[in-house]
Amino acid sequence: MDSPRRKIVDDFLPLLLVYNDGTVHRFINPPHVPPSLSSTPSSKDITLSPPSSSSSNPLSARLYLPSSSPAKLPILLCFHGGFFCVGSAFSAAHHRFASSLSSLSPSLLLSVDYRLAPEHPLPAAYHDAWTALQWLASHSTGLGDEHWLTLHADFNKIFIIGDSSGGNIAHYLAMKAGREGLPNGVTISGVIVIHPFFWGSDPMADNLVWSHEDRIGSRLWKFVYPDSPGGLDDPLLNPCAPGAPDLAGLGCSRLLVCVAEKDPLRERNLKYYEAVRDSDWVGEVELYEVAGEDHVFHVLKPEAETSKMMMKRLVSFINKSIDTTKQSHETDIESITNQSHIDTESTTKQSHESDIESITNQSHIDTESTTKQSHEADIESITNQSHIDTESTTKLSHEADIESITNQSHKAEEE
Repeated sequence: MDSPRRKIVDDFLPLLLVYNDGTVHRFINPPHVPPSLSSTPSSKDITLSPPSSSSSNPLSARLYLPSSSPAKLPILLCFHGGFFCVGSAFSAAHHRFASSLSSLSPSLLLSVDYRLAPEHPLPAAYHDAWTALQWLASHSTGLGDEHWLTLHADFNKIFIIGDSSGGNIAHYLAMKAGREGLPNGVTISGVIVIHPFFWGSDPMADNLVWSHEDRIGSRLWKFVYPDSPGGLDDPLLNPCAPGAPDLAGLGCSRLLVCVAEKDPLRERNLKYYEAVRDSDWVGEVELYEVAGEDHVFHVLKPEAETSKMMMKRLVSFINKSIDTTKQSHETDIESITNQSHIDTESTTKQSHESDIESITNQSHIDTESTTKQSHEADIESITNQSHIDTESTTKLSHEADIESITNQSHKAEEE
């Protein structure tokens, strides 16, 4: 029983209790499990940034590498759930999920242990997430200090995935990357939001208006982000709120929204999916809904058939993007090959036409030459004939003159 001097001031069961002395008692606070270089996939804990003026602890993450592969691997930047106040990248449940996804994809997976409220109220977690994404993108030149990334990562295939508050973070990163871009021209291939923690001042179909401000979603946001400039309609919490940034600005090529039938966040997740679908965003959005399941069931019940099916869906989404990239590459090769054939055919055709033109020109030349030769021959023949005729005429005339003279001579003698 609590002492008179120690009282509960905030009750967020089943997540945590907050006492008047500032103590936070987390009920969802599983022990950490260590990484392992000898398991499949291999895993190790790394530091993304050192302690700073805003945090006495470094920003840490766990990196997973599946069995060695000659090909470069896609990269998954992963954020755990817990409504910004519980959970860890190093917990047994999240470690199991991250290991499975890394192996089945297969992909390099970087799971970020972002700071939690109330010790570090928002926007601390958002800042940590952005730092992690920039750190990841900085390795795309091959000069980063993490050799697993420089040796094995394909920076043309970066995905961001998160559940609950992690899904909220994934959306935040996609919007921020769309506005500001990433180092070295890196882009985000796909984003997966699983049961994302979205809320708002407007009660949805399953919310009672009179109790909406008292619902845990409303109370939690005020607890984890007491200085939120927009309150329950802060675009970070309600991306569909009036005046929120246009969802056409999402900085990724593809988006998968995962929804659970019994999740209290279901209606808001569906609204988000529909808003993205109906926006002017040029990417491809997909919806995956699981019947009969509740919030983050895939982490809490990993052996359930629905969890296994969902894992397959996540892998399919990632591999579809990879296949699309491969098909695009093959299409480029085919296009180049076809263009080469066209160029070859064009060259052959031009060569053929050139040969025909050459033959035709040669024929014209030969014809002209023959005609000219024939004409010259005719002229020569006529000239020769003229000479012959002239000589013949001259000869006849000469003979006639001789005959005339002879006859004249004979006549004179007779006289």
